[in-house]
Amino acid sequence: MRSKNVARILAVCVVIAASSIAYPAKAQQQILTLNNGLECEGLFTTILEYSEKFAPGDGGLNSIAMVDDGLRRVFFNYHHIAQNVPAEHPFQRISIWQELGVGQSMTLRDGNLVRAGPFNEMGHREVTTTGTAGGGTFVQAITEITPTFFRVVAVRDEGWEMKLATTTLPSDVLIKLLRRQINDPNSISKRLEIVDLLLQAKRYQDANSELKSVQTDFPDLTEEISAKRQILSQQFARQVLSEIRRRIENGQSAIGLAMTERIKGPDVSAEILAEILSLEKGVLQSAADLESAKQLLRQQLALLPQENKLGAEATATINLTVDEICNELDSNNLPRLATFVRLAADAEQTASQKIAFAISGWTIGSGAAIDNLAVAVALVEARRLIIEYLTSEDLQRRQDILVELATLESGDPQYLAKIIEHMTPPLAPSTEVNLREPIELFVEISGTPAEGKPRKVKYIVQLPPQYDRFRRYPCIVALHAEGQSPEAQLEWWAGAYNPKLEMAMGQATRHGYIVIAPEWSQPGERDFAFSASEHVAVLKSLRDALRRFAIDTDRVYLAGHFAGGDAAWDIGLCYPDLWAGVIPISAAAGPGGKYAFRCYETAANKNLAFCFVSGQFDFGRIVDNKLVWNKWLQGRDYDVTLVEYQGRLAETFAEELPNIFQWMARHKRLFAVGEFTGRTLRPWVRQFWWVEVDKIPVEDFVLPPLWPPKEKILSTQLEGKFLPGQNKFVRVTVPKGTIATIWLSPDLVDFSKPIEISGRGNDFREAIQPSRKVLLEDIRQRGDRQHPFWAKVVCEKATWRPE
Repeated sequence: MRSKNVARILAVCVVIAASSIAYPAKAQQQILTLNNGLECEGLFTTILEYSEKFAPGDGGLNSIAMVDDGLRRVFFNYHHIAQNVPAEHPFQRISIWQELGVGQSMTLRDGNLVRAGPFNEMGHREVTTTGTAGGGTFVQAITEITPTFFRVVAVRDEGWEMKLATTTLPSDVLIKLLRRQINDPNSISKRLEIVDLLLQAKRYQDANSELKSVQTDFPDLTEEISAKRQILSQQFARQVLSEIRRRIENGQSAIGLAMTERIKGPDVSAEILAEILSLEKGVLQSAADLESAKQLLRQQLALLPQENKLGAEATATINLTVDEICNELDSNNLPRLATFVRLAADAEQTASQKIAFAISGWTIGSGAAIDNLAVAVALVEARRLIIEYLTSEDLQRRQDILVELATLESGDPQYLAKIIEHMTPPLAPSTEVNLREPIELFVEISGTPAEGKPRKVKYIVQLPPQYDRFRRYPCIVALHAEGQSPEAQLEWWAGAYNPKLEMAMGQATRHGYIVIAPEWSQPGERDFAFSASEHVAVLKSLRDALRRFAIDTDRVYLAGHFAGGDAAWDIGLCYPDLWAGVIPISAAAGPGGKYAFRCYETAANKNLAFCFVSGQFDFGRIVDNKLVWNKWLQGRDYDVTLVEYQGRLAETFAEELPNIFQWMARHKRLFAVGEFTGRTLRPWVRQFWWVEVDKIPVEDFVLPPLWPPKEKILSTQLEGKFLPGQNKFVRVTVPKGTIATIWLSPDLVDFSKPIEISGRGNDFREAIQPSRKVLLEDIRQRGDRQHPFWAKVVCEKATWRPE
């Protein structure tokens, strides 16, 4: 997949046994709960540092924690452990006899897994690898199966052992392979061991098929089979019930309700049936509440002509807005009418006031709803002007809109921000457009000097089932590997699109995620080049998508495979305020850690979370990556997790997907960061959170083609520290002679009090008024409707001034 530095790689490839590490006595089976709520289970120990070879048990308290679950090793900082308790889960293990032959001990594999053929019923497959330590085609054989993983070894080559997830084995291969291990066909206990393993693996359909087969072969085992079937029914029902809850919580109630029929039966416990009934009742009650709210709204509208004195134009706006509410009201936006519904029967409130509560609640949220109908109507007009501003390419028209907004009572920035927060995306596709299939879109970016002209970048979007523009969805920006298409990356996350079911069938679908796959790489290039063009391709695709789709900007995750993983790692560090987390898979930082090693402090104070997925024998990447990984894993201020698959090369690791979604569910973006350090070595990387800098000296940069830098060149440091109790910025560190900008948001500062700045330029203390122009321009350019900046202060020639 990429070229290697042969001499450097050969230096780290050694001949060792690839079996699991024999942990010292103090390694114990534990369930660890981390500070972020994630759980890890397995053999727990500590290490001093991560490398190709490390010594478990030598770490002590100020060290790296490692949990081995048999399939993976998970590394994180020891101080991130909130709780750990002993665990005892006697998993079923079944050994698979194989004739392996005798061969020479082989050098550990290094590089990429290019192709992996299917396992046959004998448990054999062919794999093709690349790498400096001996690429080629090899035969592997399964030697052990457990509920979570199975072990494979290289036939006729000692020393290469690999672990794969049991979920990846096809049912027909798994069952035939397990049955082949039974020497005595009359051994009931052996047959039931297979059932137990399948139950522990949560492969309930396979367990049911095997249990039926046992019943056919041993018709007298009525009591034992009945007991197993009861366990099977309850566990399967619990699994489906969990999936139903997930679908309903993720806005897919129709799919969830359809699934309830799968587990209604005589073998299901009364407790589970009661939970199903409760879920169904909740969905039905929501539908009833929607109809009730619409009816109440129509009733109050009918009473309005007796009171309304606002004129024909305002009356038309009221009627159109009530029609809009009734047509678009659903379970996701019903809470906006909470104040209206609560007061609809209040005789002390007039119809005019009640309609005002409905319209204003619909426009700026129930918590901010008002009883003044004239102002409520003005909110609708302000919303129309905001949408026009955000979608207009005409600079003069945008300036005219700012003037019009200033004449409206609802044009105050506080109102504008609430309107924008509750708007649907300004370029939201029409409801007539088919939003079920993958959507292909394009953005235009400036060309490189070599290209000499702008170029179009394609990005593809897959929306989850029952997509609703009034609901905010978590989002994955997925960067394809070298030589792959955005379509392949989209399918890895969201699954293949099924035209018959009209939805994708992957993990992102189940969890209700939007997936964006941009064509980030430049034409004709395979490796990630650390260039501005690549950065802009990703950022513009995301910002365009934010203008079109209902994305939760607090839950946008950046991920990628191979070169796409390299890009995710670099872009994640360069724009840390955009991401809830970064997930590089089989990624490389570059020689010597490259930009990541010199800028690793950007992730300090747990301001940006990383989750790396790697293969144990991917030495070509590990040798550079470990420089950065150890900085992060050894520091308690970094939220970094490293997942290493045992015996594996550089792969896509599809079996890690469920764990990745668990990790993402525990991480949200930190937008209002009070303290940070950011580092840059490139001119286009010049803003971290709320500090932006311009005119950095050219000599402080190292452009990608000029790498490696001279020893004397250090990364440019941007720092910021804010004390919320004092409404004061006590540290703003940027290079001398540059222009610094502090972007202000109510997420961080209190606009009702004077804002103070000290530590760079003149001491500043002044009350700053939010700006319509700053607010709307920020949203137009960044697309973040949840956390816009309301004002800014600029420092030039050591003098701060509001702008």
